Amino acid sequence: MCSSDLPFFSLEQQAFADVVPDLNGLDILDAGCGTGRLFQYFKERGVNRIVGVDSSIEMVRHATARGLADVRNGSCDALPLPDSEYPIAIASFVLSYVADLRAAASELMRVCQPGAVLIVSDMHPETAQRFGWRRTFRDKNESVRVPWFCQIGRAHV
Repeated sequence: MCSSDLPFFSLEQQAFADVVPDLNGLDILDAGCGTGRLFQYFKERGVNRIVGVDSSIEMVRHATARGLADVRNGSCDALPLPDSEYPIAIASFVLSYVADLRAAASELMRVCQPGAVLIVSDMHPETAQRFGWRRTFRDKNESVRVPWFCQIGRAHV
């Protein structure tokens, strides 16, 4: 199944048009890359190099099979990457799988170059509203329900 066949992935990709900068010639980190569903999207926009990281060996296998990226096994709260490496990083639909949100935010900032673009996305508000879905996030041993606000194209980290 293509990611655009799933409503929440399709809506996310539509929102990307408003917030993703010109990717031509850039290296990009896909933190929590899963099956690598965004790799083709990045390649079509001229990305130089894609590095994907995922904590699931099964997802790493799927993503590696796409043949479009350097895919590594690792956690978003302990990224197996050097400091200040990436001019752009994306963490898409991964927050609910991260045990320590503060550590993940710190790690994402660590691997980004100064002035980098960091895009963190999760369930699109329109999808959540349409289906009555809610997401909870784990932060250490605490389960947190995070309210969402529709700020597409305005919220930049």
